[in-house]
Amino acid sequence: MSGDSLEYLVAWPGGKCQVLYLCEAYEFMEDLKKDYPKDYKELRKIIKHLSELGTVRNREKMEHVAGFKGVWEMKSNKTRPSRLYGFTDKMGVRVITHGSERHEGQTMRNAEFKKTQRYKDRWDKEHP
Repeated sequence: MSGDSLEYLVAWPGGKCQVLYLCEAYEFMEDLKKDYPKDYKELRKIIKHLSELGTVRNREKMEHVAGFKGVWEMKSNKTRPSRLYGFTDKMGVRVITHGSERHEGQTMRNAEFKKTQRYKDRWDKEHP
């Protein structure tokens, strides 16, 4: 990748659906792997399921967000309540944008969704 474009890595190779990490999400997962390995493993399990099956039906693990087209969050509640945010692009690629600890207030949670939406808008411009 070059210039100011969004850089990404493959989150789970070999599945029927392509799942990518933006660099911010990858860095979050690497920190989680060191500090909270149970949460890391839980989220990796969800990513594997998403890659292999194309969907996660359990709303406790992955939820689409009302008011945001194609935006979703993945949830782990093992040690530290962690979240991954992402979107599905028009080609069906799942892009994990970033992660955070769970937020109690709806205002902070909405801020994470808006951030994901900004990433999605930028992705759509770079990948027409």
